[in-house]
Amino acid sequence: MTLKDSLFWLKLSLASLTGIISGLIGLSATEGLTLFFFTDIAAGTAFLTWKKGAVSEVGVYKAYREFFMTSFLAYFLLWTLTLNLTAGGLALYLAAPAAGVQELRPVIPSENFPYNVLWILNTTDETYTALIGSCAPRSDMARLRNLAASLGGEGLTLRTTVTVLQGSSVGLGWVNVTYQNETVALDVIGLDRLTLGVGEEASADLGEYPLVAESLSVGLGRVNVTITVGPIPAETADFSAEKLGALISRVLVEENRYCVFEPETRTFKRTLRIGDAYVVVRG
Repeated sequence: MTLKDSLFWLKLSLASLTGIISGLIGLSATEGLTLFFFTDIAAGTAFLTWKKGAVSEVGVYKAYREFFMTSFLAYFLLWTLTLNLTAGGLALYLAAPAAGVQELRPVIPSENFPYNVLWILNTTDETYTALIGSCAPRSDMARLRNLAASLGGEGLTLRTTVTVLQGSSVGLGWVNVTYQNETVALDVIGLDRLTLGVGEEASADLGEYPLVAESLSVGLGRVNVTITVGPIPAETADFSAEKLGALISRVLVEENRYCVFEPETRTFKRTLRIGDAYVVVRG
């Protein structure tokens, strides 16, 4: 192996290992980039120290300069992917650091991640504090983790359907659905328990908005339960202080699209800047 090959594999190995460690311990952008630079310097120093003839054959300048971008890309990839695995968050997305609604642009998208926007509430040099949500054209559905929204002439409607087995329950965060003895029970945050038989319907008021639950048998010991909330006025609003806030925190309605946002405020780490945006990973 030539001295140049030795330098390449030393830098690549140390950068990759450091990237994994950075992701495991959840380093911020500043901490992670600082660690990378120290690692790259340490790799060059070790190469010059341990390899005979390195100073005369490769040179001090090249020992530190060579393969810098290759090792950085290896470090960044493993740092970000390890952050993703440990946080259980999104794969790799970009978002601008300004307050307000910012598009989530996929770099490495995830099929199980339905969101495409952040409503950024606050930013620091290392994090975004934001609501996560989905936007869609007025004629399409916007999907959240446990809800689908649609916009029609009467306003915004929220809907979810779950399949429940006899003797079990399904929790969606804002509602728990139980199927026992041919009876479906719904425990919705902010409401008294609703009960209905298979093939029946039950309704209630969730604050100012109607909630309707319907059940349908889909086989022996299985029932589909569809819960519909709305219509909700088709206008921009903050529901975080209302009963509806257990389902959605905010709605944004524009001329050509509308957006709905999850109830929970989340914190995202930001790593590398690309153009006008940063790579964000859930913290």
